[in-house]
Amino acid sequence: FPMRRLSLSTLLIGLNAGLVLLAVVAVAMVAVGLIERFAEEQALARVNLAGASAQEAVERSARDVATSAHLLAERPTVKRLLAEGDVAGLKAFLDRFRGTSHLSGVVIFSHCHPFAAGGIPLPWEDIARRAGTEGSSTLTRLPNGSLLLAAASPLAATPEASAAAALVLDQSFARQ
Repeated sequence: FPMRRLSLSTLLIGLNAGLVLLAVVAVAMVAVGLIERFAEEQALARVNLAGASAQEAVERSARDVATSAHLLAERPTVKRLLAEGDVAGLKAFLDRFRGTSHLSGVVIFSHCHPFAAGGIPLPWEDIARRAGTEGSSTLTRLPNGSLLLAAASPLAATPEASAAAALVLDQSFARQ
């Protein structure tokens, strides 16, 4: 086969087509890079928003736990049952209070020792030591790795007694 010489017009058409192809590839590569960066920024924004929402949920729960401890400490029934030494009656009352307040556990302390508790078993004496001032909550880690929000409040007119409320921040809390 004899070789044909390329004409100038064919050479220019080929060169133009190659330049256009090169430009399209370059634009596509830049676009892919921009899309990846945009996707990373979107993911980071979503993570930040989820973190802020989780922090707000924990802060709201901390206020609720502190309020529950204060409300429990003000209940006249608690004072009466404690004065009577009615552990069984106080446990039944605490279980009802815990259920309606959606807490993991509640306890009444007398002379810094648990007198009666309701809910799941918790390290109440550690909680009593860590519980700060009235109206504030503490956040601690349980041996199983879960976090625990707890608050304590002195009983009205009974300074040697206090009430504490606790909420375990576990998988069910995270789902809510």
